[in-house]
Amino acid sequence: MQVTDSSDGVAVECPSEAQLRRDIRHFERQIARLASPCSTWEHGALKCYQVLVTQRRKLLDEVKTGGLSSI
Repeated sequence: MQVTDSSDGVAVECPSEAQLRRDIRHFERQIARLASPCSTWEHGALKCYQVLVTQRRKLLDEVKTGGLSSI
């Protein structure tokens, strides 16, 4: 599915629902692996994965409802 990026009008390829689900599963596995971060790097990676899961879930919800028109 292509959507238009609102900043400059460029068509951007949006991941499929299946790809979004795979991404979410992958990121959730990484979050589980980093559940007890030992270093600042691991703590940063954990936060990054949490943000990515949130973004992918939002995109997935928009794809499911058909409300994805612009990023």
